[in-house]
Amino acid sequence: MSGGVSRNLLKEFKNFVSKYRIIMFIDESLEPVFVVERGECRYKVAIISLPKAGTYLLAELLKSLGLVSTGLHVTADGSGFTDYRFISLEKGRRNYRNYVYKMPFDEVVERVRPCQFVVGHFHYNDYIKRCLQDFKKIFIVRELRHCLISHMRFLKDTGREDLSHFTWHKEQDKKNMMVAYLREFGRIFSDTWAFPLMGWMKCDDVLVLRFEEILEMEEMPEGILTKLGRFLGLGDRKIDPDKFLFRGTLTWSGKLSSLDEYWSEEAENYFRQLGLYEVNTYFGY
Repeated sequence: MSGGVSRNLLKEFKNFVSKYRIIMFIDESLEPVFVVERGECRYKVAIISLPKAGTYLLAELLKSLGLVSTGLHVTADGSGFTDYRFISLEKGRRNYRNYVYKMPFDEVVERVRPCQFVVGHFHYNDYIKRCLQDFKKIFIVRELRHCLISHMRFLKDTGREDLSHFTWHKEQDKKNMMVAYLREFGRIFSDTWAFPLMGWMKCDDVLVLRFEEILEMEEMPEGILTKLGRFLGLGDRKIDPDKFLFRGTLTWSGKLSSLDEYWSEEAENYFRQLGLYEVNTYFGY
């Protein structure tokens, strides 16, 4: 590479960093990237997930298979991301808003390299599909009642969102809290994530995984490893599930959610009024 070309590329790198005010690295092509590490997988990968469906559990599984996380959680509409690369787990769980950057998703994907992955609750629309056309896409789903319980617990435990306009988190009884959450926050969940993600379920180029499948790896690891190995061109791989199952991640709440503790007939009524029973059925539950 000539000196003139190198200088131009370095200038472009500086301009990029200055424009977005974010720490970037330089790869072998002198282009800005989020991480320089790579592995054996020849594909760029995107984890598409419902909130609390196992986003970071799947991320840990991919890392166990040799893939590299970019450390980015991209917004659902692709307008920016949270940068978790340099912060502690605790800061990421509670203060994520301090690490949000505005950058169009088409710019983000240009900085992702083979064997690296991004995560997000990506909406199914033409813009996101176009951005991810060169990615291997994995859509992870979970039984929606459990997603909702886990999401409610996560918001309450971390305090990461401003809940001053809501009252559900003040309830002492768990079942009353669940009902209040569905009444006050359920429509936000359904309209922001559940409905906009449905389209990924029937895409020919998307691998659909279930949270429940990953949990079964303790007893039957071969099934999901075979699926991922074939989809990502990794062949047969063997890993120890104990290395990532039930370990601390950005969104792990410490225990699995329990329907018996939180769900009730009234909660079920709200669940159905929100249209989530039909979405749950569409997802195969």
